[in-house]
Amino acid sequence: MFQNFDMKDKKTETSNNELRERKTDKELLCQFEQLPKQDLRPTFMDICKYPNSRFEEVCSRILQFYFNPFAEHGLHDLWLSALWRVSRQGENLPFYNNVECVTEEYAEDKRIDIVVKSEEFVIAIENKTTAGLYNPLEVYAKHIHENYADKKHQILLVLSVFPLLDSNSKERMKHNGFRPVLYKDLFSEVHKELGSYMMSCDQKYLTYMIDFMKTIENMDDINSKREFDFFMQNKESIEGLINRYNNFQAGIRPRQKEQIVSIAERAKERTKAGWWIWEGWDLGFSFNDKTNRIGIESSYEATEKGYCGEFHIYITTWDKSNWFPYKEAVLEAFPNYIKLDENRGKRTYLHLPIIDGDKTEEIVNALVDAYDKMKSITDKIH
Repeated sequence: MFQNFDMKDKKTETSNNELRERKTDKELLCQFEQLPKQDLRPTFMDICKYPNSRFEEVCSRILQFYFNPFAEHGLHDLWLSALWRVSRQGENLPFYNNVECVTEEYAEDKRIDIVVKSEEFVIAIENKTTAGLYNPLEVYAKHIHENYADKKHQILLVLSVFPLLDSNSKERMKHNGFRPVLYKDLFSEVHKELGSYMMSCDQKYLTYMIDFMKTIENMDDINSKREFDFFMQNKESIEGLINRYNNFQAGIRPRQKEQIVSIAERAKERTKAGWWIWEGWDLGFSFNDKTNRIGIESSYEATEKGYCGEFHIYITTWDKSNWFPYKEAVLEAFPNYIKLDENRGKRTYLHLPIIDGDKTEEIVNALVDAYDKMKSITDKIH
């Protein structure tokens, strides 16, 4: 008697633990769903796949174009004003009649990535997308101070995708008067005023600009960091959930296979035909195997109702070219089909109405009906 109580207590404890575990899993999934999802579609620049050695140069040329308020983009001083603000020079650009933007201006035998100059200011930018800061900043600073001594504002910047946190980089920037600026902060300033320019600018160059910004943002996506932190912080729980899900998936097929065998026997008996079962779970029959092969495939799908929650039937061809001789007749024979999928690789699928997995008689009747109709069609069309 006491032993029975002890067993009941253990079962109750196990059940409670499972409930708590399921709740934890649900909370884990909810937490993951709340994370911002990264857009993994490639940008046009991603498709071009510039090598790292050229990518920085390409970015400098793009920036040079958008920093120029007189360029064809029609965004005027949107980018130049954003650069001015992000470099902590104030809210408003100094007066200018002319602005010149160049890439690779020589300082002795070295090259400054971008130089922007007007009547009152000069901005020298060392552009870093992937490489470390190994450049001779002292040479660049000397060049700017000596060649643009007449400018009221001499601004030296290191623009980078990732923060330059090593002590050597920070010391060299400070010693030579360079201010670190992150791409994401520059983009943030651009976005603040973009709405005022969108309608009047050249939409083609606006599209290019957004693609460029997205390409850079993908390199340092905060959402990816959040996902990384989430997975690292919940590693053990996630691995346990994955293992249990894999075990759940492994248990589905055996249940479905048992049902498929039973359905196949009844379909064979009713149609007097040789239905096949592929991999134990896919019940089917094919016609005209030596000419335009077409057939019937069917299988169970697990739902919240159970392992055999739904039963799906398809009219299918294993080669797209075999579908078209039958198409008109098949569509006429099955007017209540759910969907026609003609773009699934080499195959074609006509999805017939889904049947409740518990309704065995209805499933068998639907398979027999599909067989009779397809036999009639394929006897006439080879």
